[in-house]
Parts: sequence; C-alpha cells; structure tokens
Amino acid sequence: MRGMEGPSFITVDLEVWSKVDLSPLARALEPRCFVLYVGKAKRKFLASFEAHGSSPEETIWRLLALVRPLRGRPKTLWREADARVFNIGFESGNGVALLHETPPGSGVWRQRGKLKIGAFETSLSSDVIQAIAAARGTLATTIYPPRREVRAKRRESADARPRVRPPNKPLQRTGASVAALPPRARR
Repeated sequence: MRGMEGPSFITVDLEVWSKVDLSPLARALEPRCFVLYVGKAKRKFLASFEAHGSSPEETIWRLLALVRPLRGRPKTLWREADARVFNIGFESGNGVALLHETPPGSGVWRQRGKLKIGAFETSLSSDVIQAIAAARGTLATTIYPPRREVRAKRRESADARPRVRPPNKPLQRTGASVAALPPRARR
C-alpha cells in the first residue's frame, strides 16, 4: 500500500458529444494530444481527448489551443457538437483513519493520532472560464475514490506443511450400456 496521500489533480479530459461520428475531429487532434476514445456511447458519438499540464488551468488552456486552429470538417464537428465538456479529474487521496474502541467494550470509537493529510485547493481564473464559455464548453469535475491496496496475509498453522493431493482413482466400468443412456447422452 502506498503512503498516506491527500487529494491531488490528475488531468483534464475534453469530452465532445455529438449525433454524428466524430472520427474526423479525432484524426485532426490526434497528432497534438492523446485520443482516449472515439465511437458510440449512450446512443451518441463521443470523442474524448487528454492533454497534460501541471494544473487544471494550464491543461484547459492546452486543450483550448488544440481546437482553435481547426479548419474544415473538424471545425464544423466541433461547432455543431451537442456538448464540449472540460472534465477536471482529481484523486481523493487514500487517508484512512484507524479507530479504536476506548475504553474497550464501551461502544465509543475514537481515532488515535492525527492524519497528516491536508485539503487540496485549486482555482480557475475568470479568463479560462470565459475562454471555455466562448468555446461553448462546460466545466465538470470528477473526484475518484480512494484506491485501497491491501496485501492478504497467510495464516500459518503450527503444523504448516504443503498440501498434497491424493492421486486420481482409476476409472472403473459400471456395467451400464450405451443403449441404456438417453438419446442426448449418446452423441
């Protein structure tokens, strides 16, 4: 299991939803970003893109810079899309508080010690929000739940020895004839 980690920014996905196939848009953007998905989803077409930056704002500016120079069919697909969603992804962290019953048998559970995980804060400037609105986009946030990785411990018994399987028994004739079997079993 990893150490105690607090919430953190992952990336921003640009999801474009449309009633028509978005493959030409994906081909136009592919050399300059990661294309996560292109195809049908929920009775519509979805093209999902990702660019990396150190903050949500920087990443959104990079995604906006990808769509500005579009021309022709890709530009038309962008303009006529049903939705253009800039989805900011965050990990919620993996802090776990261990509770102890104090005093034992009382039914009162308390945390011992302090979690050393702080809150995570981020902000977007009015400039980037206006740029998203000018691109006719919307802003969404996804917060992913904690990832738990727990190693199972083997129980060791006093007489721990490797398990030995008994040998298979040889097949024996039962005396049943093929004619006595139902027609389906004869095939």
